[in-house]
Amino acid sequence: MKRQGRFGKDWIVVLIALVALAGGGSRLYALIGDTPTIRHMDIGPVGIIDPKSQLVALIGETPLVSNRQLLVGLVNPKTQLVVDIPADVTPVDVLVSEVFKPGSVLVLDSSLKVHEFMIAIDADGKPKLAGTAVHDFGLDPAMHGMGTALAEAMSIVDPEVSYLGIGTDAGRLCVIANGTECVEVATTPVLDLEAVPQVGTIAFVAVTFDKANGARLIGIDPDSNTDGVLDPVILFGLADLRPHPILDVGLIDPKTQLTDPEAVPLVAADGTGMIYRLTIPPDPQMEMSFMTEEIGRLGTPIIEVAAGSLALLPADGSGGLHDPDFKVAAGGITDSLVTLFGESLTLSPKTLRPTSCRRFITAVIEVAGGAAASIDPASVRLEINDGTVFASSAFMPQLGDDDHDGVADLKLKFDRAAVQGLIPSDASAVEVLASWSYTDGSSASAGATLRIIQGKEEKRPHPSGCARRTRSGHPES
Repeated sequence: MKRQGRFGKDWIVVLIALVALAGGGSRLYALIGDTPTIRHMDIGPVGIIDPKSQLVALIGETPLVSNRQLLVGLVNPKTQLVVDIPADVTPVDVLVSEVFKPGSVLVLDSSLKVHEFMIAIDADGKPKLAGTAVHDFGLDPAMHGMGTALAEAMSIVDPEVSYLGIGTDAGRLCVIANGTECVEVATTPVLDLEAVPQVGTIAFVAVTFDKANGARLIGIDPDSNTDGVLDPVILFGLADLRPHPILDVGLIDPKTQLTDPEAVPLVAADGTGMIYRLTIPPDPQMEMSFMTEEIGRLGTPIIEVAAGSLALLPADGSGGLHDPDFKVAAGGITDSLVTLFGESLTLSPKTLRPTSCRRFITAVIEVAGGAAASIDPASVRLEINDGTVFASSAFMPQLGDDDHDGVADLKLKFDRAAVQGLIPSDASAVEVLASWSYTDGSSASAGATLRIIQGKEEKRPHPSGCARRTRSGHPES
């Protein structure tokens, strides 16, 4: 059975965590011992709460609770605060607010109401709930559709004004400020919303998709009118020309405004294991397209991204990943990527040359809550296509902290020739799935991508072929 914990996976929760910024001296720890199924997540700076931290907020289903609850926790130290959520609320998106309700986490429900959770830090440095509120903006789901996405933007004209954007499954964007006004941006659901700087405004960008036109980024000025009456208008429409349409975006560079037209970079996910830099062109117009550039590849499909460092949500909701050192200019996803929730797999080498003299492939499995310590090493196997390879008995499995993030991981080695035997001869990359059992009888898995470089046969200076020796005199592993 899949690892689920005591209560199953039938309840909606919101989970909020403080994550130390890179260089802040704190390591990342798992918040919970049993793996949740995460549905949505957001990450953002919260200087009003703690200038050295970022706030991570997630909504989903977890085995830790037996009814709908709000779960608040610090990553380090491990603490949590649980608050009941009404049983009739269906959360659909979460936002770490910086401008509309600074210091709060906002949760949009399907009925277009916004639930505010005000977060504070007590004298011991632990998060606490300072208050709650439910904001009903008078939006009728029968008229505008059910809620799907939430974002916020500041006003360039009046710093005292901020806008809240709500996307719906009827393709509407509803803007809330000193009133409420909705505009139709598509005939299909708004999949995601993000605020991006444009000349003279901070625009909402809606991600939409339909079979006829594919994915599109629709830019909307939340208030084109300067007379105090809300008047959202569509600024641009950018087409996604790739076979896998964009599902979710996050702003990389949080500029407050643009004085001249310039490209705006976003980080984006399309439901595959690829992470992209998506560029909105300078002075975007209708019927244009956007550019994408791969900046990372993971072994599991990613459906949500949140920038401000970088948080990633796998499609199956089995975990949450966080890269505190993420910078597009430095090459994208870094080796600092850690598992906040769920399971992850890291392979070494990440690129395999079939003619290499390396005898083994190293696999490191990390599980939130330090649960790698409960893995039965003999059960661990790598699955490629329809083939399976178990860990080599030539090496003792090592339980440690290979990436020094404070979360225990398990290191094993696999025979390279056996792994290579499962890879098609013309493959440039394969998806590798590690599966295992825990000592309590439950099971889990995690994936990674192994790139393949096809090349000429290497020159081997030793008669024994690939049995090259290191400086210590031992065979290369």
